[in-house]
Amino acid sequence: MIQPKLLMSPLLWKGVLLSIAQLFFAAFAELDRQNPTDEPKAASVSEQSPIEEVEYDLYQMVPGKTPKHTLESDLIKSIIADNILATKELVTAGADPHQVGQGEWTTLMVAAAWGRERHVAYFLELGVPINATTHAGWTALMLAIYRDHQQVALNLMNQGANVGADARVAFSFLAGQLYTGRFPHLRKTLKILLEKNLEKGEGNFLISALTLAILQGNHDLIEAMLDRGLNPNQTTSEGTPPLIWATLTGSPNLTRFLLEHGADPNKSTPMGKTPLMFATAFGFHQVVETLIEFKADLNAVDFAGNTVVHFASAWEGSGLLSLLKAHGAKIDERNNTGETPLLIALEANNPDAVLMLLKIGANPNKAAEDEWTPLLEAATKGQDHLIAPLVKAGAEIEARDPYLKKTPLMWAAGYGHERVVKILVRSGASVVARDRDGFTAADIAAYQGHHELSRYLWRQLGEKER
Repeated sequence: MIQPKLLMSPLLWKGVLLSIAQLFFAAFAELDRQNPTDEPKAASVSEQSPIEEVEYDLYQMVPGKTPKHTLESDLIKSIIADNILATKELVTAGADPHQVGQGEWTTLMVAAAWGRERHVAYFLELGVPINATTHAGWTALMLAIYRDHQQVALNLMNQGANVGADARVAFSFLAGQLYTGRFPHLRKTLKILLEKNLEKGEGNFLISALTLAILQGNHDLIEAMLDRGLNPNQTTSEGTPPLIWATLTGSPNLTRFLLEHGADPNKSTPMGKTPLMFATAFGFHQVVETLIEFKADLNAVDFAGNTVVHFASAWEGSGLLSLLKAHGAKIDERNNTGETPLLIALEANNPDAVLMLLKIGANPNKAAEDEWTPLLEAATKGQDHLIAPLVKAGAEIEARDPYLKKTPLMWAAGYGHERVVKILVRSGASVVARDRDGFTAADIAAYQGHHELSRYLWRQLGEKER
């Protein structure tokens, strides 16, 4: 038997916002899909020297090899120990403050990563480049922000550090924050992604100094960057605007803070996904309400034609759907593959969304462009708990697919969905109707080996013929 059309959920963004590799920016799309090189396994923390501890904490920042400095360098050791007198003596004796280690790490980066304010000031006086980057693009400013050394970060900005640079990281860098305790505002989002088993593979993407401050929830640093002329809508090189990251934290306060400082509520990723789509997909109600307050477009479409209602229907329960509808979101729009939110909810097996869509007026007969109707989808998938609500809402019980001309009853019989078959029969579905090849639902059930079900249908057929 030919399989019915398989509907594609808009959140299976497998080619998009990242793989965060199919993960985060599958929630995030736009991530570079280069295959990372193998990362060496880190030694246990207890076996590491101070500089190795820095690397242990930071090594997943890059998709390639662990950044190595000159581990035996006395100069590096004095930076870690925050012994500024020893550092100056070593430099006077000939140690090179401009030395660059593997991964393109500089002495200034090490000082910034460890929050050594006096060393940062000293190396800047000596002319160590403030905006030098590791091979993955990390600057001293970004390292200071990531390691939560706010004063060092402010000092670097005061000395002209580039607040707009971005760097490449692997998804494992973000996932690892569940265990390091950094980026506390991102924990809920990461857990949702992991619970939904989207963490397959690995991906690379770009984050900026502003991104890091947002993930830290550090309003002071965000404001300091904006005060220094950073555009609140400046995207990473791959096109992800800052507000996307704020919405992904699930924090309405952080989202509001950026909006009040000029962030555009409708600035999308290159794939057309808006902050409201991300907030809706992850079920962040208060963030959604905040974005709506700032005039987010409820009917914007992404590159695949999905609206916020499509995203709410795929993952979220009933609460957001009613909120979106109340503020003017259209609930029966088709995406580029012809799927309505109701079809998406059925395909995603999201009964709460199905029932709420019907309650707020979704058309139960608006089919996909190939004429596949919501009732055909529910019958084929054996969603017996949704058959009666669809029929009660006015779903056409004798709708047929465009190819085999089978009714919902015939599809349910072919798949052996006994409860669906009986509900449809009680609801008035025709047992005498025939498909394109002249078969009844009873014939189809028998052909597929569902003999008890076929006998039930033949009994119904006999009663009809009498």
